[in-house]
Amino acid sequence: MRGASLPRAETAACPGTPDRDGRRNSLLIQQTSRRSEELHVLNEIGRALSSTLHKEDLLRKIWEELRRLFDVENFYIASLDTVRDEMHFDLEIIDGARIPRVPVQREFPD
Repeated sequence: MRGASLPRAETAACPGTPDRDGRRNSLLIQQTSRRSEELHVLNEIGRALSSTLHKEDLLRKIWEELRRLFDVENFYIASLDTVRDEMHFDLEIIDGARIPRVPVQREFPD
């Protein structure tokens, strides 16, 4: 009986049937779509890194792109000035609003 198939009514209850495969395919399509969007965002950020001359424009672009993937209502990008022992919040978003830049003295040990 090699190559023989079961009648349609009997296959619905068997593992690996079209109904189960359809759900699996749907999940795979959703995952593929999400990964494609993630890759697109990373490519856009990479493009901005290599072509943007102004730091403020670059930070804004990174934030805009990440908004496509994540909830970035509370988000920051910071840099550490080891000479002055200061942390600079180059981009800080709180409750969706941008907070002005302010250097902060480190209060943690080296």
